[in-house]
Order: sequence, then structure tokens, then C-alpha cells
Amino acid sequence: MHARDDTSKATDATATRPAGSVPLRAAGPEASPARAGDTAVPSSVLALQRAAGNAAVTRMVRQSRGGTPDVQRAPKQTPGASKQGEHVFNALDALAMKAYTTLKGMRDERIGQLNQQVKSKSLSKEQAGRAAGQGGVKERLEHLRTHAEEAGRKRDHARYRSAMQGAEKGAGGDQNSRDYSELSNAVMSALATCGTSRWSGGAALQGYRGARLESIIIDQVARRQLRDNELPKSDNKAFDAWFEETRSAMHGLFEDIIGTADAVHEMLRVTRRGAGGYPDRGRPGAEELSDTDGEPVDG
Repeated sequence: MHARDDTSKATDATATRPAGSVPLRAAGPEASPARAGDTAVPSSVLALQRAAGNAAVTRMVRQSRGGTPDVQRAPKQTPGASKQGEHVFNALDALAMKAYTTLKGMRDERIGQLNQQVKSKSLSKEQAGRAAGQGGVKERLEHLRTHAEEAGRKRDHARYRSAMQGAEKGAGGDQNSRDYSELSNAVMSALATCGTSRWSGGAALQGYRGARLESIIIDQVARRQLRDNELPKSDNKAFDAWFEETRSAMHGLFEDIIGTADAVHEMLRVTRRGAGGYPDRGRPGAEELSDTDGEPVDG
């Protein structure tokens, strides 16, 4: 399946190919050297085996050597399904990296403003203290970046990352693709409210947690196609272990996006007076501020 945001194809480095052609997925270990008495296998067949790594091609090679026909399953095509390869997991890691870049930009801009005010001595002692106490947000941001990279490496498994087909597509793509686009837009829209009263602890994202998130970030059609029709049965246990580990990593990554955004929101909130030159409570002009520390409604 494609990563479902505007960086998906570049992120996944999946070349576009004609419908029905064999996808260039990694095949795993190279074919073993020819043994004495083996029938020579055309180089074109071996090249195809290495590129595709699917059961049908492996069976062709074994039969060409005069061995017993392979019992692995050839990929089955579901009527009406997409003939283009589909990822088992959508690229939530790429969305998390976009979130990281956006939130880091917010933090860096505010720190720059505070540093200028510290230099100009326009902050009170209390304001300068608040500004100096925001270093932990940087570590939280770096944790999100690292988490996204790790989740991406799990998702990008050479053998298990994608199936040869996915769900049926209409003019607007398949439903999973549309759902993922909705999630991506919701995340980026919510992050834009950090530092304002509209953030509300990431309220706009709370409903995506759990089962709803799972239904969006996983293409179950591609998962079943790969596990049941394309991989040999001997791979099922390893595939299931990879699937569970990657699913857990993706759920944790979504929580990390919300948690990091909440930390950046709080940093923006508690430094707003300093950044705007507002006085602390109890000083002249403080009565103009609300109980939300002067945070704006709309940013």
C-alpha cells in the first residue's frame, strides 16, 4: 500500500510500474550455487526470482532443475482488487516526521524570540526563568524523531512490507487510502493549534486512538494477501511476529505525536508573556490577561 500522505511514494521509494507486472520486492537470500548434475537455469529466470521473491517464480526454478515441484503457494488474485503492490502498514512514520518538523519549528521560533528578549533585558526575572526552563522540550522532540525512524525501519521489512495486490480501488482510491489521508490532515491541522486554547490536549486526535487508528494504518487486504497467498506457510510465524511488533510500534508512535505536541503546546503557553512582552500577574497591565496565560484562541 502506498504511504498515504503527500510524501508517500518518495518515502517508500516504490517505483510506479504497469499493472500486472512483478513488483521489485527484495527476495531474501540469494539462490544457492548450482550443484553438480543440476540443469542450468536461465539467468533471466534467476534474475526474476531475485527481484520478485514470490512462490510462483521459485517453483519455476525448482521445476527447471528437474526437482520436485514446489509446494509453496502461488499468489492468488482477488477479483476486482488492485493489481498494484500495497503496503501492509501505511507510513505513519513519515507523518510523525512531518509532525516533528512542524513542532520543532514552533519551538525554535519561540526560543529565538525569548533569546532576543533576554539579550535586550525586556523580560522580568520570572519570565527569564520560565524561558530557561524549556530545554526538556528539545529532548522530547528528539525522542519523537528517533521513534519515527525506528518504526519506519520495522515497517520497511524487505520481505514483509508489501503484498502484490490490495483492496479494490475506485476513482478516489481505496477506502483505506482515503481514511489515511483524513488522518494525516487531522494530525497536521491539530498541530497548528498548539499554543492556543483550541489544542485542548489534542482533543481533535483523541478519537483516532485504539481500534480506529488500527483500521486506518493497516491494510488488512494486503496483510491477508501476503500472508495467506504469497508467503510460504513456513514464514507465517515470523510474519506474524513482525506484524505484531510493527503494529505496537505504530500505536506507540501515534501516542508520541500527541504527547510531544502537548509538551510543545505547554512550552508555548507558559512562555507567551515573555515572547509577547506581557507583564507577569500582579504587575501593571496583568489584568488584561486571561487565566490561560494570555494564550490566543486562534493562534
